[in-house]
Amino acid sequence: MGKDLISKVLTEGAIVSTRLAASNIWLQNIIYRSNNHKVSISLLNEYLENIIMVGHPIVLKHTSEWNEILFESEIVEIHPDFPSHVKVNITGIKEQKNIRAFPRYDVYLASNVTAGEYVNDSFAIIHNISLVGVAFYSRVDLHPEEDNVKITMYLTNNRTVSAVGKINRKVPHTDFIEYGFQFTKMHEDNNNTLSSYFGLLEIDRTSLREEYINCIKKHM
Repeated sequence: MGKDLISKVLTEGAIVSTRLAASNIWLQNIIYRSNNHKVSISLLNEYLENIIMVGHPIVLKHTSEWNEILFESEIVEIHPDFPSHVKVNITGIKEQKNIRAFPRYDVYLASNVTAGEYVNDSFAIIHNISLVGVAFYSRVDLHPEEDNVKITMYLTNNRTVSAVGKINRKVPHTDFIEYGFQFTKMHEDNNNTLSSYFGLLEIDRTSLREEYINCIKKHM
């Protein structure tokens, strides 16, 4: 059951996105150890906030320029002592080709969206972003192919980026609607600001790996 894929992708020091089944939030994490179907990752405070327990399902996501792989898993051990970590057992694998031309990042950013009959800005939460578009959650009822939608994104480095685009995907949920949004017009300075922000996200990934190598690895 994908043993070779697990050992090839979920290697020590690899950065992955993780999501507890009880949460909609993807959290960046790092692989501490990988042995057969058992993988150890950091015990994040956000896991504790979502009442993590042994037996709970969790998904690990690896994304590359070629594919996206979801590792469906079950939490089998939780170790709060330093270095605190969670051991999971991989129970299933879903792989699909990555047809996106630009890398996407799992983020959580506040934004305002203005479209059609909605004269005032409507609050939305961006959970995925790239140079060509975003995915966001909102309670506003927009329609696929609706164009001339304006979005203002509030980045975590205290910068804002504005763009015009169109809705190309709509997925209703119980308390909100998830949208795919494609940029169709963005000024060069906004594009440059967004590109710089992606550079900061890559620095965060590098820092996470360096912290593991310098502070955690020798204790595992």
